[in-house]
Amino acid sequence: MVKSRISGRITSRASFFAAASLLGLVAASPALAQDDNASSSSNNDIIVTAQFQAQSLQDTPLAITAQTGEMLAQRGIDTTKDLVSIAPSVNLTNNAAVFGASTSVFIRGVGQYDNNFAYEPGVGIYLDDIYYGVITGADFELADIDRVEILRGPQGTLSGKNSEGGSIKIYGKKPMGDGSGYVEATYGSRNRIDLRGAFDLSLMKDVAALRVSGYTSNQDGYMKRIDFACANPSQAGNIPVSHVGTDCEMGTEGGIQRWGVRAALRITPSDNVEINIIGDRTIDKSDPAALKLDYAFAPFGAPTYNNDPSGTPWDSRFISNKKYVTYATYDDTANGFDAGAKTLNKGWGVSGDVSIDVNDNINLRSITGYRALDTLAGFDQDGSPIGVATTQIHNTYHQFTQELRLSGKSDLIDWTVGGFYYDAHGVLMNSIDSGATQFITDDPVDTTSKSGFAHVVFHPVAGLDLIGGIRYTDDKKTYDFNRTNLQGGPANPAQAPLNDLPPLTYKGDHVDYRLGIDYRFNDQAMAYAQWSTGYKGGGVNAKPFTPNQAIPFGPESLDTWELGLKTDLADHRVRLNVAGFYSKYNNIVLVNAAGYCVGGETPSNSSCFLSALPFNAGSAHMKGIEVELNAEPVDGLTLNGSLSYLDFKYTKLAQAALDSYITLDDYPPLTPKWKLSGGIAYQIGLQNGATITPRVDVDYTSKTYSDPANNGFYPDPNIYPQDPQFADLNPYLIPGHTTVNARIAFVTADKNWEASISVKNLTNKYYWTNAFAFYFSGTGQYVIAPPREWAVTLKRNF
Repeated sequence: MVKSRISGRITSRASFFAAASLLGLVAASPALAQDDNASSSSNNDIIVTAQFQAQSLQDTPLAITAQTGEMLAQRGIDTTKDLVSIAPSVNLTNNAAVFGASTSVFIRGVGQYDNNFAYEPGVGIYLDDIYYGVITGADFELADIDRVEILRGPQGTLSGKNSEGGSIKIYGKKPMGDGSGYVEATYGSRNRIDLRGAFDLSLMKDVAALRVSGYTSNQDGYMKRIDFACANPSQAGNIPVSHVGTDCEMGTEGGIQRWGVRAALRITPSDNVEINIIGDRTIDKSDPAALKLDYAFAPFGAPTYNNDPSGTPWDSRFISNKKYVTYATYDDTANGFDAGAKTLNKGWGVSGDVSIDVNDNINLRSITGYRALDTLAGFDQDGSPIGVATTQIHNTYHQFTQELRLSGKSDLIDWTVGGFYYDAHGVLMNSIDSGATQFITDDPVDTTSKSGFAHVVFHPVAGLDLIGGIRYTDDKKTYDFNRTNLQGGPANPAQAPLNDLPPLTYKGDHVDYRLGIDYRFNDQAMAYAQWSTGYKGGGVNAKPFTPNQAIPFGPESLDTWELGLKTDLADHRVRLNVAGFYSKYNNIVLVNAAGYCVGGETPSNSSCFLSALPFNAGSAHMKGIEVELNAEPVDGLTLNGSLSYLDFKYTKLAQAALDSYITLDDYPPLTPKWKLSGGIAYQIGLQNGATITPRVDVDYTSKTYSDPANNGFYPDPNIYPQDPQFADLNPYLIPGHTTVNARIAFVTADKNWEASISVKNLTNKYYWTNAFAFYFSGTGQYVIAPPREWAVTLKRNF
C-alpha cells in the first residue's frame, strides 16, 4: 500500500531521535557471528551477507556481483565510479557540477541523477552496513577494502531504504591484530602521485585490535581552461585578456586532489561478543568535472560580455574545436560573482557495530552510524567568460542511522527481524547567477524514515529453500525555502514570495515484499526464482524558482520477477551465472531538467521559466538478462566477462511527461540497452617462485541519454526558437563507447613486494559519460572522460 499527503506543519522528532540515539549508545553496532573480513571461503568462494547471514556467493539466490579488494586492484578499480566495469546492468558516472560533486548510480534503469538531498536515490549505497543517504560525495576511494557487493534488482526487504534498483555495499578491512600492513606508491600521467597504506596491530591479545589506513590521490587535470581573449584575439571583442603567458592556460578541470583516513577498532571481550567502532575523514579539493561546451544558442536573445549592448555576444564561438579545451572562467564580471573553479568536499563519519551471540543459534546485532558532509562546487554552465549562467553549489548534510537485527538459525529455518531509523538534515545554499535571475537559496530539508522488517528462509528438504520477506517503511520530509539576492539583501520580486511559504511536508508509507524459492541440484548448480518489490519516496520540488513551482510529486515503486541459475562447472574451473528478469515500474519519478513548460504553459509564464520540476511520468515494463562468467581453463589463465541487456518500454505517460517531450520509445536517463565487459589474465611463474601477470580488460557500453526526453531538446518550434546550425545535434546523447585497460604485475615469491605498470583507455578513446543541457539558457556541455593515462605502482606488504 502507498499513501502520501502534503501538509504545512512540522511535527517533532526529538523524542524518537533521542531514544534511537540512546539505544545506539547502549547497544552500539556489527554483524552476525561471522568474520566480515573472511571474504573467501575454503574453496576460494566469496562470502557475502546480502541475506543477513554469511553465505557463499554461489549459495545466495540473488543477482549479485562480489569482488574482493585484491580483485578490484587487479582490474584498476580505484573509486566507486570505476565499479561500472565489474557488474552487468550497472552504470555510474560523474555528474555535471550543476548537481554538485556527485555520482549518478543506476542499476537496471533505476537510479537518480539530481544530487538534491530532498530527492531519494534509487540505488542504496552502504559503507560497512551504514546507509549513505545522498549521491553527493558518493565517489569513494576504494582503499583498504575487504570486498564490494553489488546487488541488482529491488532490495526493499533486505537492504531497505531506497534500494529500489539495487544496492552497493562497501566493506573495509577489519582489524585482526596480526601486525600486518602495507605501503603503496603510484606515479603516473599528468603528475599523478598516489600514496596508500595501512597497519594492523594488537592492543590487547585476543581482546582488542586496531587497523588504521589512509590515502592521498593527486593528479593534474586534463581539460585545459583557456583564456578566450588570449587564444582568440580576433573574436574577443570587448572581452579582455585575463591571463598573461604564451600558453593562455588559466587552470584545468578533471584534476584530482583528495585524501582520507580510516581507523577501525575491534573489541572481543568474550567469545560471544564483538564490537567494531569505525571513524573516517575525507577531504576532496579536486577540480570540477571536465566539461566541454557542445551547444551555444540563447533562444530569447544573446547576452553580451559585461552586459554591454555592443559587447561580444554569447554564441557558438565559445565551442572550442580542440578536444580537451574549455573557455570556462567560473566568473560573471558584470555582477561581480565568482563561483570558483574548484570543488571542496569535507566528509566524516563514525559507526558502532555490536554483535552478541545470545546462544549458538540466536544473534543480536546493533548498527549505529553518523555521517556529515559539507560540499562546495562551482559551475560555469556556459563554458565562457560571458557569464550566461554561473552557479555556486554549497550544501551541508548530516545523518543518523540506527538498525537493530535479531537473527536465528536452525536446521529448518533461518530468520531475521529488525527495525531501522534514519534522520537527516540538509541545507542547500546555492548561489544562482543566470541573466536576470540572481539569488541565493537557504533551503533546509529534514528527512526521517522508520521501518520494520522480517526475513525467513525455510529448509523443508535438503537443497530446497523457501524465502519470504516483508518491510514496512514510513517516510517524512519537511521543506523550507528562503531567498536573498547575491549580496544578501531582499530577493527579487519573482523569488521573494518563496520566503512567505510555510514549511511543506511530505508523508508516505509503503510495504515491500519478497517471495522466493531456490534449489541446489548438486555442488555444481543452483537455480532460484523470486518476486521482490522496491520503493522510492515522493516529496516536493526542492528547487522552486517561484512559489507555484513548490509542488508535490508521488512515490514510485517497482515489482520484479526474476529467474536465476548459478553454476560451477568443469571441476569448478568455470563459473557461469545467469539471471533474467521482468519488472513493472510504476509512477516513475523523473526531473524536467531542460526546463520546459508543463500543463500547456508558455515560456513567458514564470511557473516554468528555469524550472527543473520532478514529476511522476507514468509506468513502464522492463525485461532483461544478465550473464557473468569466471573461468580458469588451465592453471594460471583466468577469464572473466559479463553481459547485460535491458529492454525498457513505457506503457503509459502522464501529461507532465508529454509536456516534457518524453515519448513511449524513450529510455530512462543514463541507462544503456547493452553492456559487455571481458578480461583475460595469465600468471607466469618464474623459477625463483615470483610471478608476472599480464592482464587486459575491455568494456563496452551502448548509447545512453542524459535526459528522460531522449530526443526532446528541440521541442515545438512555434514556441521555442531554434538555431539551424545545431539541427543535427542531440545534446542529450551519450554515444556508445569501448575502452581498453591493460596491466602487468610482478609479485615476489614471498609476496612482500608487488610492482605493476597499468594503462587506462589504452586506445586513447575520446568519449563522454554524461551531458547537461538547459534550453532556456541555451547551453549544453559534455562530461568528458580522461584520455589515455599510465601509472607505475610499487607496494610493500608486511
